[in-house]
Amino acid sequence: MRRTVLVIAFCLLGFVLAGSPRLPRTSADQRSTRSPSHSNSTAGVTLQPSSRNSQRNREQYLFNVFEVIVSTLESKLQRIENLDKAVEHLMRRVEALDSRVNDNIDKTDAVITKLRTLDLKLFNTYPIMSAEAIHAAKVGENGSGTPLIHMIHHDRNDRSPETLGEKLVSLDQKVSDIDHKLVNLKNQLDNNFLQNDDINAEASEKKPVSMSVIEITKAMSNEVMNHMTIEIENLRQATGNMDRKLQFHMNLVSDNLGAMYNMITDVHEAIVEKKYGGDRQNRLNLTTTEAPVKQSKIDRIVEQMHPMLTVSEKMDQVWNVVMGTKTSVDDLLPKSDELLTQTQRQERAINEIHADLRSKTNKIIENLEGVESRLKKHEDVATLGVQRPIPAELLLDPTIDRLVEYDPSR
Repeated sequence: MRRTVLVIAFCLLGFVLAGSPRLPRTSADQRSTRSPSHSNSTAGVTLQPSSRNSQRNREQYLFNVFEVIVSTLESKLQRIENLDKAVEHLMRRVEALDSRVNDNIDKTDAVITKLRTLDLKLFNTYPIMSAEAIHAAKVGENGSGTPLIHMIHHDRNDRSPETLGEKLVSLDQKVSDIDHKLVNLKNQLDNNFLQNDDINAEASEKKPVSMSVIEITKAMSNEVMNHMTIEIENLRQATGNMDRKLQFHMNLVSDNLGAMYNMITDVHEAIVEKKYGGDRQNRLNLTTTEAPVKQSKIDRIVEQMHPMLTVSEKMDQVWNVVMGTKTSVDDLLPKSDELLTQTQRQERAINEIHADLRSKTNKIIENLEGVESRLKKHEDVATLGVQRPIPAELLLDPTIDRLVEYDPSR
């Protein structure tokens, strides 16, 4: 790939250098061009500067194009090298995973072989001891006080192999339960979801184990200690990651609660009006009059929209009356051509009146929306009244009262 890129780059360089007239030529070209150079010296003097400028611009353009191509090729090569490094790193990781998988397979094979040998030792048929051997063992035990022959599986006073098999089955069940619990705990730790009731502090079964010093030293070898240190370090890292995740979630929840509290306070201040002067007057004037009821801004908007509702009700009443008169006229009078034309005219007039009333109601609704927006602006100005004083022009603006007032004669 690199060779092809370098070949392309050299080809482009040769093309650019061949196209430039400033480079020296061969001897044959010089011989062929000596005579016309002397003969056409006067013509060379009279060359136009515009042609020279165009040649220079062409050369500069070709050099710029070559620089751009070289820079793009360098960037492509750098990206290819980065991809090669990433592939090498990925192959190393895959090899490490393959080695781990092979180690796990070897360990599982060893465990399976051990379990099979143990199964064969436990559940195979045992040889029957003769009565003479049992009698000799008992006599030796009674005479010297120490047993001469003590075999676990051939002692008739010991328990049967069935009880031992049941114990092994129960032990296998307990180990599988512990394995499932560990898997669930690992999933909960990975998902950052750990319940308090999942972990219960319970006492473990204690059994006396007698081991010699040599066996203890063999058991606690360097491999076991290294494995234990690695497991403890992994557990420490997992707990540290869980602590960081919990801290992040706590900060996120606290920020969300703060934002929710601010939004609730803003909504409360926007809906409920605060009356500071009323408390002072109640403190100074101790009378039997009832305290003024708090009135929200929504109630005021509803009161201002009440005339429009009455107008709509009256329009419905007029429409019902007109429709009743129409039905009564249709029922009483004969349906002739003149009456039909007259009723059609009346219906058209009524429809025009209804459309006019609808347009007026739409205008009233738009005016009320403008009033509501102005009220919101005044509320924002009132909340920021300490920082920005309210100009007197906005307070004395009578447009709001003109928009809101209602004339019942209409």
